[in-house]
Amino acid sequence: MKNRHYFLLFLLSFLFRTAVTQGGELTGKEAQDKINGAEKIITGTYSNIPEYILFRKESQLPYSKFLSWTHTAFSLSSAYGLKLLNTENDDLGMTHYRYQQTYNGFPIVGTMLIVHTKSDMISSMNGVTFNTIQPLTAALLDEQGRLFGRVLTSWVLEEAV
Repeated sequence: MKNRHYFLLFLLSFLFRTAVTQGGELTGKEAQDKINGAEKIITGTYSNIPEYILFRKESQLPYSKFLSWTHTAFSLSSAYGLKLLNTENDDLGMTHYRYQQTYNGFPIVGTMLIVHTKSDMISSMNGVTFNTIQPLTAALLDEQGRLFGRVLTSWVLEEAV
């Protein structure tokens, strides 16, 4: 029984460690090279999609092009989508659109992308989204290496960058 718990703990810590990457900050030309029109980018901790993008004033996108832009800029397949959860206007005249990412129409738990606009132009966006996920199936084994009887299925990163 104890060995089974150690195995599960080892498996979960290994998966967590391989899924997490170091985030960093890119500015100027480095940011521009990664995302066209970006002034500043904070790279992802859990995904190779940036967690924050600040656009240069002259390169801001119209909000109406947001969904098509994300699929191109983030290399999202048609299986990925974004579901608008809510819209909020603040005292500074900005509108904030909050999205949850979907895969084949199903929400991906733990994802959120917030798009910040002023006069219908995207000034920045932040959040956690993925472009490479796959179902992981791992079997729990008993002390003799036999299948314990349950299968753990979870969404994890296909490749940590």
